[in-house]
Amino acid sequence: MNDDRRRWLDDPAHVTLLYRVLFAVCILLFVADFLYHKHSHFSFEDWPGFHAGYGFVVFVFIVFAGKWLRKIVMRDEDYYDR
Repeated sequence: MNDDRRRWLDDPAHVTLLYRVLFAVCILLFVADFLYHKHSHFSFEDWPGFHAGYGFVVFVFIVFAGKWLRKIVMRDEDYYDR
């Protein structure tokens, strides 16, 4: 089944619009972080953008840990064919 119809993300203008909307949502969420009182357990949790930064750092760590772990557990392509 070969479907050659263009989809909405095939147009670069739509991709640019999607990036701009995502960027705007991220900015609005960061600004909203200043507008409410947080009930935190530790003082550093009150820092503006702490949870976003922490999430990004942990995500990067997981990606690099996965690359490292892949080297340990990866098998040859013909592992089951031998």
